[in-house]
Amino acid sequence: MKIFPFILPATCLRYVSILRAASFCFCFLSHPFSSEAQDVHYTMFSFSPANLNPALTGLFGHDHTENDLRVACTYRNQWRSIRSPYVQSPTPYNTFTAASDFRLKWLRVLKYNELGLGAMLYRDQSGDLNFGTTQFAWNAAFLKSIGKNHRDFLSFGLQQALVRRSIDFSNAKFDNQWNGKTFDPTLGSGENLPSPVFFYTDMNAGIAYNHRPKKGTQWTTGAALFHYNKPKQSFYINNFEVTLKPKFLWHGSALLNLSENFLLYPTALFMKQGQATESNLLIYGGKRIQHASAQARLGLGYRLVGSLQNNISSDAFLMSLWIILQDWDFGFSYDTNLSALSPATQLRGATEIFIVWHRHVQKHKSKYQKFRKKVLECPDDIMLNN
Repeated sequence: MKIFPFILPATCLRYVSILRAASFCFCFLSHPFSSEAQDVHYTMFSFSPANLNPALTGLFGHDHTENDLRVACTYRNQWRSIRSPYVQSPTPYNTFTAASDFRLKWLRVLKYNELGLGAMLYRDQSGDLNFGTTQFAWNAAFLKSIGKNHRDFLSFGLQQALVRRSIDFSNAKFDNQWNGKTFDPTLGSGENLPSPVFFYTDMNAGIAYNHRPKKGTQWTTGAALFHYNKPKQSFYINNFEVTLKPKFLWHGSALLNLSENFLLYPTALFMKQGQATESNLLIYGGKRIQHASAQARLGLGYRLVGSLQNNISSDAFLMSLWIILQDWDFGFSYDTNLSALSPATQLRGATEIFIVWHRHVQKHKSKYQKFRKKVLECPDDIMLNN
């Protein structure tokens, strides 16, 4: 039975899209037994906050802290270069996220605190059987103001998602379709195939701290727990269970102004899901171009993967370009594969692009303050004469 061009040991989060498709295909076409699934990820993780941490809802980046609306899109294409003797044209793994969040800043009941609301649409498709994950999620976060200047925020966020898993059996090939001489797709598979679609609900939570003084180093750090409800996933409704293991995630970033025109922006990410771990470090160096609102930043990074049972090893060398132009952020990254899969990938891993748009839409703190700004203050002597 040929289902997938290659299957590798589940030693790292890097291969999750491959392993997920392979393990699911193998599981529902064989006898039931316990299994686990894992998540995909982005190289430029800072620019897909809805995937990174629910507590980042409404908690905008260092360059856009005065805005209150954000729309972010990210696309990733992976493993296009892999060749297999079983497949003439390899199927790349595609991941796409579109998300938007909004920060309510001027409600009276919030005082100096803020409320973040957002929504996300996520789509991932992998493998020759087009194993797909479609997710719609809503986010909410409470941003607690810290300090006398009210420029630091401690954020608590929640995310709930409805997830659809699907698979296409039309591309599957089975041993019963071998007629003794050639493969005959008109022959029956001999398998009792389940429904190609199922749904489940996913729950995530996070916490984050944002330090943004008027002068000096700004930084953000946070932690999140994904799939804490351990959702069951199975194409077989009654006889087979796949549990999505909880994932712990820590992230951090900082903005260091080295001079008037040069800055440094380091970002770090650590993830642990089941036995698998992943560590990312990506550092941007930036220079202002033309005027203060335009910047170009070049990022270089490194990814390590491993598990609690195996040694940590190199996975990829990361290169990224990030351009800031007023309310817009644009970025492109390329992963050079350094893992044991490199002979098959020829060092080529993944490409990724993102676009983020920010906007300041709330002009007044409240209707009362908007009215006050239109009223002229009268001198005391005029009031006394009346």
